[in-house]
Amino acid sequence: MRNNLGMRNSWSSIVKKINEPICDTNILKLLNKYESSIDKNNYNFFYRGEKQIYETCLTPSVFRNANEKEAYFDALTYFPNEFVGLSALSQLAKMQHYTYPTRLLDLTTNPLVALWFASADYSTKTISYQHDEKDGQFFVIATRKKNILSFESDRALLLSCLAKLDDEEKNMLAKFLEHQLDNNNQKLDNDCIKQLKTNNVNVFQKYISEVSRERTAFLNYRTNPKDIFSTFIVRPLINNDRLQKQNGLFAIFGLNSELYNNNDEYKIYSFVIPKQCKQKIVDELDKLGINQATLFGDIESRAKYNDLKKNANKVF
Repeated sequence: MRNNLGMRNSWSSIVKKINEPICDTNILKLLNKYESSIDKNNYNFFYRGEKQIYETCLTPSVFRNANEKEAYFDALTYFPNEFVGLSALSQLAKMQHYTYPTRLLDLTTNPLVALWFASADYSTKTISYQHDEKDGQFFVIATRKKNILSFESDRALLLSCLAKLDDEEKNMLAKFLEHQLDNNNQKLDNDCIKQLKTNNVNVFQKYISEVSRERTAFLNYRTNPKDIFSTFIVRPLINNDRLQKQNGLFAIFGLNSELYNNNDEYKIYSFVIPKQCKQKIVDELDKLGINQATLFGDIESRAKYNDLKKNANKVF
């Protein structure tokens, strides 16, 4: 039996570490060196910056010891007006914005934005910047174009609705879907489901009923089990200024991405940002108009940025 649920669900196992540190903002030549080896007709490129080198790099927050269902319904229960009329994917995107744990991972199409996040020590609690004593990490993520979804995609909806299941239900769902794949059932439709007698089919039907609340066509199933294990890049509705300013989008992770996110589907490179270069990079990015104020765009961020600009010894 495969490893169900993928609680360490990430891309970390396929990252290729590059021994060329990034020490300034002149990275286009460096990126071109590696991106030119990938067929740009079939692949698109995305970027992510992390302020230090984590063991759990490229891992959505919900897979770092978080209770996904509990967090999801906590947000809906206490802030119902914030989520009225939103799709399941848009609900997750909004929860991600407010730092609730989700199965989304923030990415950007702008490498300089990712470089800023890898270099600036940003705290969402204090909205401040400090000298960081640890190296940062910059990622280039290339994926086949077929793995890039729109916000209306059925596959994006399927993965978004996993948040409505508890861990036991997700494990049962994984076992059921793995069994179908082992038996070469590449599509689950009504006729297929009627022939199945296992207990785990019930959790699949419950899951599909949650999906069909948003899209009734799913009552006829026609679901590919492999999709629910996979990871996709999703271009969301740009319904807040922050996404627009950061050229933001998301990766959405399924039950166990490591089964299917092999080197043919995703090619990922990581570069180190040496800690002694962070101040220089952030200063250079500020001159290019990429800073706390421009990336977050709210009044508080602008005020903090102005305060920090007054002190040349602080990162801003």
